[in-house]
Amino acid sequence: PIPDPPVEIEEESASPDQLVAAIRERDLYISALIKRLREAETAIIPVNWEQLNNAPTELLVQLQALHHDLEHSLGLAEVEISIERARLSRTQSMLQNREEQIRKKEKQLGLNLERSEEEEVPAEKPLNEEQKKRWLGFLN
Repeated sequence: PIPDPPVEIEEESASPDQLVAAIRERDLYISALIKRLREAETAIIPVNWEQLNNAPTELLVQLQALHHDLEHSLGLAEVEISIERARLSRTQSMLQNREEQIRKKEKQLGLNLERSEEEEVPAEKPLNEEQKKRWLGFLN
């Protein structure tokens, strides 16, 4: 039987720790599902053991064990890759969200932080005599 999926959580009201725990729980669930899928796939692949009838029994047993270990290792590696892909996808999504938030804040503040390397910071206008006098009066 397929294990029950993780319980849904309210993203808006969940604490960061609850979100991290939910992500880990989902990663484990995904790993279990992928592992079951890989085991089912490998069970379907027929191995022509008839060709090996002339081999010694010890060699056959060892070959079967190695075959099983290899299939198991392959399944685990695929699960690890899948989890890593999911983690990278989440990280990418999080970074995109943060970038979007920064851009929104930038617009609210009237800033333009996206300058190319060739773009220079605008130079300050020189002060005329009247402005200089006001500043000097303000500072005194």
